[in-house]
Amino acid sequence: MLLSRKRLVKIAFVVSLMIVAFLWTKGTQEAFALVKFKDISGHWAETSMLEMNAYDLIQGYPDGQLKPDRSVSLLEAIKMILNTVGLGEVAKNTNFSSLYFSPEITWGKEYLAVALQKKMLTKQDLGKINPNRPVTRSEFAYLLCLALDFEPDYSPLSFADTAEIKEEHRGYVGKLVNNGIIKGLPGNIFAPNREISRAQITTILLRLIEEKIVEPPPKRNRVSGWVTEVNLEKKKLKVKNLWGENEFVFLPDSLLLKKGQEKTFESITKGERVKLIVDAAKQVRYAALLEQFESAAKEQEGFIVSLPSSSKGYSLILESDTKDKFTFGFLDDAQLIKGNEETNINKIKEDSYVEVSLDKNGWIFKLELFEPQKVGGTIINSETDKLRIKVHGVEESYRVSKNVRVTKNLIRNMAYQDLKKGDRVEVLLFKDTVFHIDYLSDIITGLSGMISKVQKKYIYIYVQNQENRYEYNEQIEIIKKGKQVDTDELKRGEYVFFEVDNEQKVIYLETIDEEEGELEGIAKYLFISDRPSITLINTGGLEMDYDLDSDACFLKDGDEINLEEIVPGAKVRIKIEDKKVVEIEVLDDLNITIDGRIIKFNEEKYRLTLEINGRKYSYDVSKKLDIIDNKKTGKKLTEMEGYWIKAYLVDGEVSKIEIL
Repeated sequence: MLLSRKRLVKIAFVVSLMIVAFLWTKGTQEAFALVKFKDISGHWAETSMLEMNAYDLIQGYPDGQLKPDRSVSLLEAIKMILNTVGLGEVAKNTNFSSLYFSPEITWGKEYLAVALQKKMLTKQDLGKINPNRPVTRSEFAYLLCLALDFEPDYSPLSFADTAEIKEEHRGYVGKLVNNGIIKGLPGNIFAPNREISRAQITTILLRLIEEKIVEPPPKRNRVSGWVTEVNLEKKKLKVKNLWGENEFVFLPDSLLLKKGQEKTFESITKGERVKLIVDAAKQVRYAALLEQFESAAKEQEGFIVSLPSSSKGYSLILESDTKDKFTFGFLDDAQLIKGNEETNINKIKEDSYVEVSLDKNGWIFKLELFEPQKVGGTIINSETDKLRIKVHGVEESYRVSKNVRVTKNLIRNMAYQDLKKGDRVEVLLFKDTVFHIDYLSDIITGLSGMISKVQKKYIYIYVQNQENRYEYNEQIEIIKKGKQVDTDELKRGEYVFFEVDNEQKVIYLETIDEEEGELEGIAKYLFISDRPSITLINTGGLEMDYDLDSDACFLKDGDEINLEEIVPGAKVRIKIEDKKVVEIEVLDDLNITIDGRIIKFNEEKYRLTLEINGRKYSYDVSKKLDIIDNKKTGKKLTEMEGYWIKAYLVDGEVSKIEIL
């Protein structure tokens, strides 16, 4: 039977629409060929369209055009949205046989079925919609929010034509606008009823990936970082960011842009900031050389509450000195600075004090870590938000945190208002801001030892094997098993931590329970034998010996370790039960001082191996190593094998050694 000319034209039109839809939304196909479209050069959305092509989320027409200003049909828009938000594979496996569709729907039914599940459409819509009608800007915002499970945002919008936005679309337009995903048009209008173009949709969907709202499509990845190495011969480059360092290879059709201009691989230099779109084999599909970071749109200081990470990247929860909490995301190529040098994100710990620099979108592009400073002096003036003290004869002024903590003897809390001119204090600073003040008036030092005799007005204590007599201060505070007691409850043979004033009178004394409880200090000796034991130097300098329980456990960073992994010299917390240590927790073995004998120095790897207590430990050595040669040997590190040294570790790296 012959078909009429009118019927043939209609069939040809439908087929052409199907081809356009297939080419435009082919994102889940494996084949890839970066296209240099004929009609996008100089277009305002050129870069966005090239990047979405590299993600394999858009393709052009058979004639090599992309037709960026052409409107998009309802069905095309739904398919593009679902492919971008990661629901393309879900659509492929969706059974839609039980649904009734309008006769005009000849393709994409699986996508409409998923749109129904996401409440982007209703069952009634499926039976009557025209899938080929163009989508408006506000309608697209509505569909996108539903696909992303976004809640509407009805906060005020400043567009001149806000009143023209349909009520059912208003909150969803607000959500995308207020989160920077969709923008207005020149003249401060949103144009809600205007047909949305292919270029506009491409730009909006790309922002979802750029802002880490959705992940790149399967077998594609977005990498941003700093170029550390360029291999011109093999066309490979290494890129470093928060996730580490990786190598990528350029293909013959890999596209490289800088400020919108196409460049060759040879134009890449070490130290440049780069963004890559790569496949699963780490082959570059698209690359862009980026500008260096601009000045911060905003800066925020505070203490790190946590540094959570996910497949989308690292984020930071920060608490300011006013106890306000903020959450920020990191750019993958954010710079981390500690002491004017770059550091690794794994070396940044909770409770560290930092300042973050944010870009205009609220992402962290720079984090600076500040080391705590302790300064002792005499108060000149203490105002509400400023403290002036004299340090070594020089007056210094510091800002005072609104949540400053004030203590006496590091034990008893005080009110900031109780401090007065002439008081001696020790302050803890972060970036010239005072967060802790310890009142030191009449206090000289803290000591520890063993009581040898208790009298009514005096107490005798062995300190470092020497018996000393101390008189009680009238304000003495005595703590035993967590409770305040009188002097007559002190016993001979008890270990104590105590503080004395400038008249050598005891003003504070606390007994140390050898049989039960927890102690912190330095692990001086660790004996691993038939009868394992530990010698602990407590905070007052007293050496205390303990046997280890046969079932004792050993912890570091929350994980169980072996006893052999604890380095003599590490700061530890021990738990004692029935006079035996049942638990040792390593608090810090990266910022400590250790004594040992040099076994080997690997000059190539710049790594030092020491013998400590009969065991071997290896450490990286700082390039700025400071050698204190008290014996004037004149030896270099490569000539010190067999020498006994004192090694000073900073962040697990030997920064200074002293020849013993």
